[in-house]
Amino acid sequence: MEIFNQYVLPPTREHLELLRYLMVLGYLVLLPYVGIVIGSALLSFFLCVGERDTSNPLYSRVAKELIDMAMPSRVAVLVFGILPLPVIWIIHGQWLIHSIANTMHLLPLGAVLVAAGLVVLMAYRHSLDGEGQNSITVIGTCGIGLAILLLGSFVLLGSVTRFFDPERWITTHHAVRLLTSWNVIWRYLYFLAGALSITGGAIIFFFFTWPGRAKRLSEEEARLTKYLGAGIAIAGMVLFPVFGFFYLFTLPIVALSGQLYWVGALGVGVLFIAFLYVYRVLVGPKVRFGAPTFVLFVFVFLLMIVGDQLVLVNATEEHIAALVTEAEEREAEIQLEREAMRSAAIKPDIVRGQEVFNSVCSTCHRMEERLVGPPLGSVLPKYAGNMDGLVSFIQKPSKVNPDYPPMPAPGLPLVDIKSVAAYLLNQITPDSKNAQGGAPEPVDLERATDEGEAGPTQGELVEEEREDTDQREGE
Repeated sequence: MEIFNQYVLPPTREHLELLRYLMVLGYLVLLPYVGIVIGSALLSFFLCVGERDTSNPLYSRVAKELIDMAMPSRVAVLVFGILPLPVIWIIHGQWLIHSIANTMHLLPLGAVLVAAGLVVLMAYRHSLDGEGQNSITVIGTCGIGLAILLLGSFVLLGSVTRFFDPERWITTHHAVRLLTSWNVIWRYLYFLAGALSITGGAIIFFFFTWPGRAKRLSEEEARLTKYLGAGIAIAGMVLFPVFGFFYLFTLPIVALSGQLYWVGALGVGVLFIAFLYVYRVLVGPKVRFGAPTFVLFVFVFLLMIVGDQLVLVNATEEHIAALVTEAEEREAEIQLEREAMRSAAIKPDIVRGQEVFNSVCSTCHRMEERLVGPPLGSVLPKYAGNMDGLVSFIQKPSKVNPDYPPMPAPGLPLVDIKSVAAYLLNQITPDSKNAQGGAPEPVDLERATDEGEAGPTQGELVEEEREDTDQREGE
């Protein structure tokens, strides 16, 4: 978790929405595939054991067909079983950044175990290509790979399930206690029931509906795979709502919502439709409806994943609000830094400032005449030496004098605003270094007034300078 806290910025609200979709997509790729591998490896294991006891070669052939269906190639295992694992870890790491979630360290452990189980089962698949398919070594490889995969998926899903109970993030730290709560156990049994169901749907689809596959099956293989697929699917569908009910029942109250119950009810409805299709496959003379049956089981997994995502959002609502606030503050700081760098890089142009003032500002302002706004000659001295302050006021004006209406924001580019500010400050201190950012010596008008001196005003000084300039040009 420390790697995310140190090197990853807190996600914004838009980033969190994107993470939600990526989370659903990652689990939709991973969980159905891992479920099919678990179900297929389990059936393949028992068929290999049965072939060793009965010497029936049919069992070994179907066992090989089942594992080939679940793991057709290394690329399929890599894409569907291994690549989603780091993606899911990164998503949860970003989602729970700066939190005290106590099972974040178990998530990568579960991912490693799942990947190791897939690798061992891939070795078992290749061992079925040679002789001695029912040997103790081959059967043991299948058993070890299946055990590692079951343990890895349990740790993976268990660590994620513990994210749903933020009130216990700081009360329990022992790994065994973290992963042996009833909510974690029911969640994993819920997943296994779905794994059995989707494995049965995959057998019905890939063995009988996939183009050209059914023609390669003998009558005995077709009968055995039909009963295996339909039987394991019905068993999973019977257990699925039972485990799902206990899983919802043991969820913390903070994680529940009305949407979650609607998703659960929709899942039960879709499961019932899939049950009708599987029952017709079981009792019918021909295997039909393989494609819609498999699609329905995938949709059930999608609803399961969406439900988990809703639970995570509900449980971490306060954490999400804190992340969004932190991200907004960080974004504001970055924006201020960018504005400061941009402002520092812009050089004012007094000539350009005069043009902009005459075309935009002069409708409301004069140096010594009151129009809509106050005379600038009485306002500008307080900004002497503070060009940034004048620029800031022009950008975002505020009501200062109650005798005048509030000044609207001019909506000018920053370069024009800085040029106008430089031009105005140059009017009150034409010989100073104000335009270049220097600090002029302001005229103390209050002192002159207090002493009763009838000194020239700022407007008169400017007018005299203009007359002297005109005279020199005439000469």
